[in-house]
Amino acid sequence: MAADMLPRIKYIAVYQTYPHCAITSVAPVRSIERWPAHPGKFVVNFAEPARKIGPIPLGKKEQQAVTRSALYQLRTINPRPIVK
Repeated sequence: MAADMLPRIKYIAVYQTYPHCAITSVAPVRSIERWPAHPGKFVVNFAEPARKIGPIPLGKKEQQAVTRSALYQLRTINPRPIVK
């Protein structure tokens, strides 16, 4: 992700891998900082603890990308824009 996009991220969804394979939590983002110990990586600081949601499954295929329906379900849980 381009560095100029980082300030625009307001919420982050948490995806759990097998056996869940679903988005299971969402949290508002307080800040995103560079991780000094690992160049090119970032630390996401939550404004409050992650809130359990869903699960919102991503589909039947193991490596399927996030679908529009999953993003729509996140917006119905929190109608404010995920990325502003």
